[in-house]
Amino acid sequence: MNICFFILAFSLFNFDYQEDSILQNIRHKYAEINSNLSQYKRTEETRADGVGEGGDIVSYLYRDSVKLIIETNYWENGKERTEYYYDNNEIIFIYDIKYKYKVPIYDSSFKIGDSRLEENRSYFNNRRMIKWIDEKKKIIPVNSTEFEKSEEIQLDYSLMLMKSALKSR
Repeated sequence: MNICFFILAFSLFNFDYQEDSILQNIRHKYAEINSNLSQYKRTEETRADGVGEGGDIVSYLYRDSVKLIIETNYWENGKERTEYYYDNNEIIFIYDIKYKYKVPIYDSSFKIGDSRLEENRSYFNNRRMIKWIDEKKKIIPVNSTEFEKSEEIQLDYSLMLMKSALKSR
């Protein structure tokens, strides 16, 4: 009985340690990418494809590799900025920020500081989402249907963005 408990406890500790190590590596790459933006080739595409008030996609590439894609979409009552971080053309992190304005941007009382922010953070390793922190700062369980659906959507979309960025270089 004691040996079974020890093995289970060690396995759980080892899993947490591995996940912490992976997350630490992702955070390191996030910082590295952001500190080297000036060294990357920057491309920008303006979007007017019927998504709200328009938007843009900015890509940062280094040689044959996408490092970062920032997609911004604008609406009358807000905007959404999503940052896609890549390592060796594999998604590693998605940071999504929604700004919900108190009043429309054209209103004379508009102040960006009055906006409500919603942030989502998604971490990836080997084309699998390993952690998702939602707008309520809640960690969504990996085995939930919500997690699995979000993983599929984010992986597909980030892959499409990466392929598009590589074509336009």
